[in-house]
Amino acid sequence: MGLVGKNWKALREKQKLGNARWEPNKRLAWHQIEHLRNLRRTQPEEWTKTKLARYFGISLPAVGRILHSKFEGSDETRERQDAKANRQIKERREKHLEKLREQWASDDGAHTKPN
Repeated sequence: MGLVGKNWKALREKQKLGNARWEPNKRLAWHQIEHLRNLRRTQPEEWTKTKLARYFGISLPAVGRILHSKFEGSDETRERQDAKANRQIKERREKHLEKLREQWASDDGAHTKPN
């Protein structure tokens, strides 16, 4: 018998994850979460879940979890999550800059201005 009822998506996801916790690749800061929820609440026709996922650079399941969650978190929880999100942003930025530096170094000056 297939999965039925309101919780079929949650059950299906639990089956996929098994005992592992859901760990998103990217964390959003609380102001980003609030912005995502506000966009969806005020302009649902324009801000579809797919568009929100692309805009914030997160997965579609992550958008669904954020929108369906009523969790607000204490100030301490928000600060901790913001710190994690900011650390991830910094790490991604550093990786991106390192890749650019490697590309520039391997171009042997192909993109420099002529004299």
